[in-house]
Amino acid sequence: MNLKAAAEKSGVLTQMMAATKLAGLDDPEVNVGTLTLFAPSDAAFAALPQALRDKLLAPENREHLTSVLLHHAVPGEFPTERLLKAKAKHYAVNAIDGTLVEITTRRGIDVEGATIVTADIVATDGIIHIIDKVLIPPTVLSALDAQLSATEVAATGHVPE
Repeated sequence: MNLKAAAEKSGVLTQMMAATKLAGLDDPEVNVGTLTLFAPSDAAFAALPQALRDKLLAPENREHLTSVLLHHAVPGEFPTERLLKAKAKHYAVNAIDGTLVEITTRRGIDVEGATIVTADIVATDGIIHIIDKVLIPPTVLSALDAQLSATEVAATGHVPE
């Protein structure tokens, strides 16, 4: 079973699967090699503020959505055992989008403030760790915040404090 089938089978990654399709990242012909996915659960997507979620999923923000999704994907296999056995208790791994994903293992495994709620879903092309938070790179968050502020200014005619 590949990553896509494993994600579908989990039953709690429907929002991530929909976002992946919306971003055009669900092409079965694309082989990017073995990946570790820190996949946000449906509850993680639901916990995003509504305005942020709407902006992130808007067609004009497909590039930002793609960046967010690729920030959750790390080349190679990182089962929990490997994450916990790292010499450092705080380190970073390179995500597919070119950013760093920070991992802390002082008390369990923390992935940029997210907790792994289901670990080590093994697939033929990688591993899925289901996490309780959507990881949004700071550059994407800044761009979306700027859009939200501009929308608010247009709607109310004044700059939010």
